[in-house]
Amino acid sequence: MDEKQAIKISTLLWDSLTRVYKDNLNGTNELLKEWNLSNAQMDIIGRLGEEIVLSQQELADKLIVTKGNITQHIKKLEDLNLINRKKEWKTNYISLTDDGNRVYEELTPHLERYQLEKFSKLTMEEKKQLLHMLRKLHK
Repeated sequence: MDEKQAIKISTLLWDSLTRVYKDNLNGTNELLKEWNLSNAQMDIIGRLGEEIVLSQQELADKLIVTKGNITQHIKKLEDLNLINRKKEWKTNYISLTDDGNRVYEELTPHLERYQLEKFSKLTMEEKKQLLHMLRKLHK
């Protein structure tokens, strides 16, 4: 394969990945509208549901964003009584409230079923191959 063909294929791959991502994100956002949450806010709730308590920096690292980028989301989730923020010296620790845990428990199965449906066109072997290839690209 010459360089021109390699560029063309790489561009097509990028376009396809972007379209799949946008389509999935739009569907997820539709689902989250019922709970008046954004995808970014649900990412925070999901991480806290898995980890119980995280510092704001740990949360930012897991979400691959800066600490400052999640500050607005944290404030809104705090205003909605879905998370608690506890400051210990210079560190903010974030955890779910009882309401936050309820939202996590109710919403997570819907999101998981949505993802299951979105990837149902692939066999289990194809899913494993895709995951392997995406991880390879990420490294």
